[in-house]
Amino acid sequence: MAIFDGVVTVDDNEVPVIIGLEEEGIRMSANGTEIGEWAIGEFSIDHRGDGVYTITADNESIRFVPNRPDLFAVGVGHPREEAAPAARAEEPGKHIAEPMGDGDQAPPPHNLTRALFYTLAGTTAALGLWALFRLFF
Repeated sequence: MAIFDGVVTVDDNEVPVIIGLEEEGIRMSANGTEIGEWAIGEFSIDHRGDGVYTITADNESIRFVPNRPDLFAVGVGHPREEAAPAARAEEPGKHIAEPMGDGDQAPPPHNLTRALFYTLAGTTAALGLWALFRLFF
């Protein structure tokens, strides 16, 4: 199950929600309370552009703006080109990662991630050599 957070607009009020996409359908909750659950075929998700989606269920439509439109686009089967480029600047840690499918690949690491990894690996190696040196000399 893939989980996405974002905001829906209800009566000109923005309500933070969490949407869970499952193989059987979709779940929507706000503040820990489930708003609804719909099976495949009982709802539709349409991309309106600029990272905004319309979710239609039970003959009602709501406007949904995910916090990470790029990941939501992939989750609902839209090509990555439809995702808003500004989404990459969102706060880290706001999205709960979804499991990757058989054909999916992870994105390449950022330069900062790579630099921190090599720094940590080098420091660990240096401390290991120092410990060996202190053990025998």
